[in-house]
Amino acid sequence: MEQWYLLLTREKLPQQAQVEQWPIQQDHCLQRVVLDDLFQDCWYNHLNRSKPAYRQLDNLQLGQSLQLLSRMEREGEPLVAALNVSSLTFRGKI
Repeated sequence: MEQWYLLLTREKLPQQAQVEQWPIQQDHCLQRVVLDDLFQDCWYNHLNRSKPAYRQLDNLQLGQSLQLLSRMEREGEPLVAALNVSSLTFRGKI
């Protein structure tokens, strides 16, 4: 599951994001919105920032993250834009 997470966030979705002009396109931004959605909070309030976040997720959390990444791949920009706003809100940036 970790390899699929990395493939989606580091390769597939950034490529799709660039082609479709999503509001976020870099791998760490895509991971941020997924993790913030998973925790319904800024992810680093729940995980150790000095370790890769995906390695700290249990199987259920990793599965939920993969489901959201798959939705992002299917639904594209509208979903990603909404997730980005939500993530920025969790972080007090909106």
